[in-house]
Amino acid sequence: MSIIKMLNPSACEDHIVEFVKEKVLNAGGKPCPSFVIRVGLGGTFDYCAYFSKKALLRKVGQYSDQYKLLEKKS
Repeated sequence: MSIIKMLNPSACEDHIVEFVKEKVLNAGGKPCPSFVIRVGLGGTFDYCAYFSKKALLRKVGQYSDQYKLLEKKS
């Protein structure tokens, strides 16, 4: 099951988290178990779909290289 939403560039992390929580609750039991939630952010629709597909194909618990860059900045 896939859902896409184009957010305003000013959307903060809270807006994204709230959107994901709302959509997961609304989906209920429609998607087949086991559930894995992956989020693609940024760019056009094509890039967003590409990013989420790329994330979906990662092993559970494996993070993006971009995540490692964010950790170093903190």
